[in-house]
Amino acid sequence: MRALMPLRWFIAFSVALVLAACASGPTMSGKSLLPDSDIVTPGQVTQTEDLEQRQNQLNINQAWLAELNKQLTEREKAVSRRENELTINEAWIAELNKQLTEREETVDRHENELAINQAWLDEREARLATTLTAETGECFANVFIPAQYRTVAVTKPVDVPPGDNFPVRYQSVKERVKISDDRYENMEVLCQNEMTDCRVKEIQRSLFKGGYYSGPIDGIIGKQTRLALNNFQKDFNLAVTNHLTVETIRSLDTNF
Repeated sequence: MRALMPLRWFIAFSVALVLAACASGPTMSGKSLLPDSDIVTPGQVTQTEDLEQRQNQLNINQAWLAELNKQLTEREKAVSRRENELTINEAWIAELNKQLTEREETVDRHENELAINQAWLDEREARLATTLTAETGECFANVFIPAQYRTVAVTKPVDVPPGDNFPVRYQSVKERVKISDDRYENMEVLCQNEMTDCRVKEIQRSLFKGGYYSGPIDGIIGKQTRLALNNFQKDFNLAVTNHLTVETIRSLDTNF
C-alpha cells in the first residue's frame, strides 16, 4: 500500500493538470473545448452596426415627419385665417354695396328736388314765355334744362390688404355719370292766358292719378306740383324743366 502511494499522487496530479488545461484555453487544434455564448463573430458585428444605422435613420425620418406635420398644421391655420379674412372682406364689400345702393337711391330721390331748387333760384329760369304770333297763339320759352345723370354698373378690382398673395378679384359697383350738361332749349310752353286755375287743376289731377302728386288740388303750381311734374317728365323721358311744356301736357293727357 505504501508502495502505491507515490503512484496515486502522480495520477491525481496528472488528472488535475489535464482538467486545468481544458478549463483555461484552447486545445492544440485552436478551438475551445467549452461553449462560450459571449464570443461575437465578424458577421454579428456587421449586423449590429447595420441595425444601429437603420435605427438612427428611422429616428431622423420620424423627426423630419414630425417637423413637416408641424409646418403643414401651421400652413393650414394660416390658410384658415386667410379664408376667414376673405369671408369678412366679402361680407364687408356686400354691406358696402348695399349702403352705396341705398345712398344712390336717396340721391336719386333728391336729385329732382335739387335741380328744381337750383332752377328756382336761378334768375335765368324766371324768363317768361313770349308769344311769337298772335294768329296761332303758340308760346315759346327759352327753357333751362338741368344736367342729366345716369347710374351705370362699372367693374373694378377689389382692394386687398398689402402683402396678401390672393388672385385679383373684381366686383361690380354702381357709379353716377353725367349724360348731358345744363343747357337752354327753345320749347313750346303753355301760354300765360291758358294757365288758368281749371287747367292747372286738371294737371294736378292727372299727376295724382299717376301717383306723382299727393298735395291739394288747388290750381296753384307750387313747389310740390313742380316736383311731381319733374318726376313725371323723368319717367317718360321728357325734358325735365319747371315750365309747363306742351310736350308734358300732351303726355299727361294721353297717359292719365
